[in-house]
Amino acid sequence: MECRADRSKHLTSSLPKLILIGNPNVGKSVIFNYLTGKYVTVSNYPGTTVEVATGTVRMGGKRLQVIDTPGVNSLIPMSEDEKVTRDILLSEASKALIQVVDAKNLRRGLLISLQLMEMGLPF
Repeated sequence: MECRADRSKHLTSSLPKLILIGNPNVGKSVIFNYLTGKYVTVSNYPGTTVEVATGTVRMGGKRLQVIDTPGVNSLIPMSEDEKVTRDILLSEASKALIQVVDAKNLRRGLLISLQLMEMGLPF
């Protein structure tokens, strides 16, 4: 597995996208760090990922861009973090989603699952 990570506000890569999505403080950045072999801030409180982190990973012979999005409670944006995440989901054409869910707060995660299904997004 080949890995690379960069913080970027502009997601201009033509690589297929692997987008990590979920509520705040569920472990998205931990998975990002593992996949890309790089480090983004991981803390035990919501709102840690305040900007989008991007990196690359080679899986199954294909190179993918991994995108670590800010944690959200809903895909109906009520905050800037939720708007950023929703806009990424709507703008990226070639994508796969990994929804990260906390088993102790399953109901919160299921709300996002329902919203992803309603948007017709593959997760």
